Amino acid sequence: MENHITPITKLRLSDNLAQNISKFIHNNHYSAGDRLPSITDLSSMFGVGQPTMREAIKKLETYGVVNVKHGSGIFVGDNHNSLFVSNPIVLNKIPIKKILKDLIDSRHTIEMQTISLASKNVQTKHLERMDSFLKTAHENMEDDDVLNRINISFHLEIAAASGNVVLHQILGVLLSLYRDEQKILLNVYRSKEKDHQQHVKIFEAIRDRDKQLALDRMKRHLSGVRRAIEKWHPNKN
Repeated sequence: MENHITPITKLRLSDNLAQNISKFIHNNHYSAGDRLPSITDLSSMFGVGQPTMREAIKKLETYGVVNVKHGSGIFVGDNHNSLFVSNPIVLNKIPIKKILKDLIDSRHTIEMQTISLASKNVQTKHLERMDSFLKTAHENMEDDDVLNRINISFHLEIAAASGNVVLHQILGVLLSLYRDEQKILLNVYRSKEKDHQQHVKIFEAIRDRDKQLALDRMKRHLSGVRRAIEKWHPNKN
């Protein structure tokens, strides 16, 4: 009998570590704003190297599970109860172009709702975080790893500002599962500066609590990415 079982892709250590840190926060009854042990102490506790611990902390920071204040330490974030999911098994029989289209279509469905709610429910703390993310993105336009992480954080902060916990977690899980595909989208869209400026315009509409303008700008942003995917040929440089 022929074996048709596809080998399971090994989860990255930092993904597993991020999950374990989330459990650590929950099991030790930490609350938002509580200070966590240092990178050095956490590395020792979990038996990993500091570079791996820093990568895991960055993942958790992206989803608001922790806040890193340089010079002060690592603190539990407002979204410490968020569901964190590692990358899925690689679907290597599905063309990457289809995955990207399905991803952006799924995001469109969720994010049109989150931005509609955010334009009404946004708080000062959300605006401050969005502004901070945009500044960091502007300073790291040539670093795809940082830019991808910050762009994800920006979109997740809009979802957090919506006030809908379920939508926020659904988007967080989706972007966590397809983190690598999000990075591909950066290059598919080609213009990182244009992408950034669209984020700025979206932020301004939310800040001004202009629901229709916010919806229009988010739709234009996501639709533009969708069109870029349609024109993209994965096998061409």
